[in-house]
Amino acid sequence: MRQFLIVILWISSLSNLFAQSGLDYYLPADSRYNPAIPTPESVIGFKTGEYHLTYDKLIRYLEALDQASDRISIVRIGETYEKQPLIQLIITSPDNQQNLDKLRRNHLAVLNPGTQYNMKGKDPLVVWLGYSIHGNEPSGANAVPVVAYYLAGCENENIVQMLDQTVILLDPCLNPDGLNRFASLVNTRKSQINNSDPNSFEFQEPWPGGRTNHYWFDLNRDWLLLQHPETRALVAQFHYWKPNVVTDHHEMGSNSTFFFQPGVPARSNPLVPPGNFALTQKIGTYHAKALDQIGSLYFTEETFDDFYFGKGSSYPDINGSIGILFEQASSRGHLRQTANGPLTFPFTIRNQVTVSLSTLAAATDLKKELQYYMADFYKTALTEGENSSIKGYIFGDNQDPYKSRMMLDLLLQHQIRVANLDKPIEINGSLFEPSSAWFVPSGQIQYRLIRSLFEPVTKFADSTFYDVSAWTLPMAMGIQFEPIDLKNIAKISGKNIVQTLPEVTGQVIGTENQVGYLIPCDPYLVHKSLYQILNQGIHVKIAISPFLMDFGQKRIRFQPGTLLIPAQNQPISGPDLFYILTKLVNTDGLSMYSAPTGYSPDGPDLGSRKFSDLTLPKILTFSGAGNSGITGEIWHLLDTRFIIPLTIADISKYSSINLDSYTTIILTGSYDLDEPALDKLREWVRKGGTLIGIESGCIFLSRNGFAKLTSIEKVAEDKASSPEIRPYGKRNEDAAGRSIPGTIFLAELDTTHPMAYGYHSGKLAIFKKSSSFYKPCQDVYENPAVFSSNPLLSGYVNKTNLALLKSSSAIQRQSLGNGKVILFLDDPLFRGYWAGMHKLFLNSLFWGKI
Repeated sequence: MRQFLIVILWISSLSNLFAQSGLDYYLPADSRYNPAIPTPESVIGFKTGEYHLTYDKLIRYLEALDQASDRISIVRIGETYEKQPLIQLIITSPDNQQNLDKLRRNHLAVLNPGTQYNMKGKDPLVVWLGYSIHGNEPSGANAVPVVAYYLAGCENENIVQMLDQTVILLDPCLNPDGLNRFASLVNTRKSQINNSDPNSFEFQEPWPGGRTNHYWFDLNRDWLLLQHPETRALVAQFHYWKPNVVTDHHEMGSNSTFFFQPGVPARSNPLVPPGNFALTQKIGTYHAKALDQIGSLYFTEETFDDFYFGKGSSYPDINGSIGILFEQASSRGHLRQTANGPLTFPFTIRNQVTVSLSTLAAATDLKKELQYYMADFYKTALTEGENSSIKGYIFGDNQDPYKSRMMLDLLLQHQIRVANLDKPIEINGSLFEPSSAWFVPSGQIQYRLIRSLFEPVTKFADSTFYDVSAWTLPMAMGIQFEPIDLKNIAKISGKNIVQTLPEVTGQVIGTENQVGYLIPCDPYLVHKSLYQILNQGIHVKIAISPFLMDFGQKRIRFQPGTLLIPAQNQPISGPDLFYILTKLVNTDGLSMYSAPTGYSPDGPDLGSRKFSDLTLPKILTFSGAGNSGITGEIWHLLDTRFIIPLTIADISKYSSINLDSYTTIILTGSYDLDEPALDKLREWVRKGGTLIGIESGCIFLSRNGFAKLTSIEKVAEDKASSPEIRPYGKRNEDAAGRSIPGTIFLAELDTTHPMAYGYHSGKLAIFKKSSSFYKPCQDVYENPAVFSSNPLLSGYVNKTNLALLKSSSAIQRQSLGNGKVILFLDDPLFRGYWAGMHKLFLNSLFWGKI
C-alpha cells in the first residue's frame, strides 16, 4: 500500500510539473499584456510544451502576431530544400517599424570606418535571437511563441523602452526540415501519461535523426562554408543588418544542466579581440541572475569554445558581433528521467525563454559598450589590414575557372572585397590569369575573416578543440593561392572590384565533323555533362594515355582522362549529337574540340585500345543503422551539383536487393551483416563491381576480407614530453591532445592513376580527423594518394601522430576478382566544401575499374 501511494504521489508530482506550463510559468511575474495579442495556445491549440511544435504551427502563430501587433513585421529570407519558408521576425517599437531601413542604414554607417558619423547612442541596438539550428534540439524553437508573445504584448514600461532602443531580429527556427522530422517522431510516440523511462521508444531516434537538414548536414557548421540555402539565407540577412549581439540556442545531453558563454578562455580564436570575451562575460552575469531567480543550475567557461568560425555563435565573433551559445539539457521528448531528476519539456523551454529575455536586458544596459565595440572592431580590422606585411591573397585556377568561381562566390557572400586582375601574373612559379583568378586585398574591414580563410595555422595555445582546428579555404577547394607581400604587391594591377559573379562559359573549337569530339576532364563539372551524355545512350571512351592532335597550325596535347565521343555509330544523328554536346559544354563550362582526324602524330590514335569504353554508373549506398553522415554528403553532391541519381537503400533491406542492378556500391560505415550477406557482396565485386569504402567503411571492408589494410602501430611517446606519471585532472586534456581534431595535410598525388585523371598538380590537401594510420597498398601501382614526408599544412597534430602520418596511405585501390575495392581512408567530401577531392571521388564512380 505504501509503495502504491509513493507511485501515486510521484505521478501527481509529474502532473503538477506539466500543469505549471501556462504562460505564467515561463514569463516574469507582474507583467501587463495587451488583450488584443493572441496567446500561443489560442492559435496553436495546445499549451506550450504539451506537444512539440511542427514548423507550420510555429509559423501560423507568428503570422497571427504579425496581424495583431504593430511591434512585429515578418520578412521571408529564403527557403529550405523541402520548400519550407525561412522567415525572420523584426520586433521593435511601432515608430521604429516605420523607419526600419533608415535605422538599418544608420547602424551600418557606424561600422564603416571611412564614414564620419557621430554615434550618439540614439539609434537602436540590433539583437539577433536564433533558435534550433539542430532540429532535435527543440526547446529553442518551442520557446519562440512565448518570447514573441511577451515582446508583442507586454505593456510594462521597461519593455516599451527596450523596444524603442532595440531592433530584435528573431529567427524562429534555423532548420525547419529537421525540426519537423523530430517533432513528428516524438509526437507520434507520445503517451497520454508521459513516460520518463530513458528506454522508452519516445527517446530512440531512428537514423539519421532530426539534428540535420534535408541532406543530413549539420547546419551549425556551415555558417562559414555556405553549402546550403538555409545558411546562405542566414548569412545574407546577418550582413544586411550586422547585429550587435547574436544568440544561438541549442541542447546537449540530458544529464547536463544549462550552459551559457563565454566558453573555455584558452580556446578562444586569437583573431577575435579580447573585448569580445569581456563583453560576453558581462552579458553572462545577466543570465546567471535570471537563472538563479528561477532556480535553474548552470555552468559557464567550460567544455565549449568559439575557435571554429562556422558556427552560429562564432561566425558573429569574427564579424564584430557578440555571439552567445546556449546549451540546455535536452528532454529529447516530453518527460525524461535524468541524473538531475525528472526533466520536463516545459522546463527546458522556460530556460530558453529566460536567457532570451536576459540577453535583451543585458543588451539594453550595455548598449553603448556594444555599439562602440562593433565600430572599433571594424576600424581596427581595417588598420591591421592596411599595416599588415601581407597585402592580400591571390587565388585562382586557369585549368578549372568554375572552381575558382565557386570560391569567389563564397567570398562575396561574406562581404569580402575582391578585385579583378587586369593581366596575367606569375607569383612563385604559379600563373594567375584574368577571369580565372582574383586578388583579395588585406586593407578592408573583413581583414580578420580573410585571415581565417586564407592563413594556414600550425601553432595553438590549446590542444583541445570542440570542432575542427583548420579550414583554410583555398586548400579545401584545391585552388592555387599565394600571399602577396610588399615585394609582389606592385605586380597586382587589378583595381576593379568584383560586383557580380562571372558567367559560366564553355568553348567549342571546331564544328560538326565525321570523326568525333574531345572533352578534357579538367573542369569541375565534367562528370555532370558526362552523365547526361551517357544517359542518352551516347557511346563515350576515355583516354588512358596522352596524345597529340593537330588543329591547323596549332598542336594540342591531350592528357589521360580526355573523353572521346565518336561521331559514328551513335543513336543520335550527327547534327543532333553536335548540338547536344555543344549545349552541355557551354552550360557546364567545359571545352570541346572537334577532332579533324583520328590520327595522332604522337600517342595513340583515336581508334586505339588505349581508349576505354565508359558505361553509365548506377550507384547504390545505404541508410539506416551503422551509416555515417558522409552518406548525406554523397547524396548532396550528386543530387544538387552533378544531377546524378543515387539509390539510398535502407540497410535492413539489403537481403532483398539485386546488387547486379548497380555498377558501384559505396559504404560509409560499419554494418551488421551476416556471412551469407557478405558473400553476396563479395560475389558482386568479383564479377566486376566497384566497391568504395569511406572512413569507417574502409575498416569494415578490411575486417571482412574485401581488402587488406595494414595499420601503422603507435610507439611510446618521448618521456620528456609525456611523463609516465600525469595528474589525474589532465587526463581529458591529454586525450584530446592525442587526437587529430580536423587538420589539413599534404598528400602526394599520382596524376597518372585513373582516379587522379584531371589533376595537374601532384600535390593534394586532405582533411583528416582520425588518428588511424595505414601502410600504402602492397600493389605499388595502386596508391593514388599517399601523405607526404612533410605533411602538415594547417591545423593541430602532436609529434607522435605527425610521425605516424608521414608517407602513410590516403587513398588506395585493391583488386577482388574482376572488381575493384577503392578505399578513401579520409572523407573526400567533408562538409560539402572540400571541392579539391570531389574529382577523385567522381572519377571512382565513372572509371574506378580502369
